[in-house]
Amino acid sequence: MTMAEKDKRMGNEAETGAITKDDLNDKIDREVERLAADGGKAVKESASSENLEKMNFRNILYNIPMTDEMVRALYAKHDVVDELYGLSFALKDAGSYYDFVYCYVLEAEHDYLANQLYGRLLLENEEYLAKVRTLPAGDIIGEAYKITMMHDIRIAFAPGTLGLSTEQLKAFLSLDSPLESLYQEWRSCDITYENDINDVIFEEAGKLAAKNRENSPITADDFVSHGQDADDGLEP
Repeated sequence: MTMAEKDKRMGNEAETGAITKDDLNDKIDREVERLAADGGKAVKESASSENLEKMNFRNILYNIPMTDEMVRALYAKHDVVDELYGLSFALKDAGSYYDFVYCYVLEAEHDYLANQLYGRLLLENEEYLAKVRTLPAGDIIGEAYKITMMHDIRIAFAPGTLGLSTEQLKAFLSLDSPLESLYQEWRSCDITYENDINDVIFEEAGKLAAKNRENSPITADDFVSHGQDADDGLEP
């Protein structure tokens, strides 16, 4: 099998999620070979600290235990070893090469899952909207609340915003329809919405009333003082 055929096969597997640790190791090998070729000589023949460090990263990646999501997360990256080397300034805070690489793998897995979940929510929302567009106008109006809330829920899941753990991301990804499930949960919990509206109404009413009092030539105090004057003039 030629390299082009192999790349095509692995690209197809990436789309279906059928990526193995061996596939990842093969990708890393090809990356290291490419980096060595760019440098003009084979890595194993190079005494440069950069190439030695990259080989160290490669060896750790070979042997580190990984979940399927970790494997797919690293496989989706363009240059794993090169990226690790670019981040190696943080090594002094990691304690060891192994800890540094493992933290990198954990973060890659988390980011990959966050993007996967957001993509799922986006697709589910688009499919829902496509269905709504086929409804009669009157029925579309009836879906207005759901349209708004599903959009807001999806936006809340934009990568880097919520801070969900890897475990929580996996839990949402295990659902058949995470967006619909979250919407239904919101419906069961949305008991403060009416109170929020009432709060806004009363707050705005207070502002308007205060403004009107400032502009009014007659105030409540005028009625109180006039009333007192009238009472004072009455016979006991």
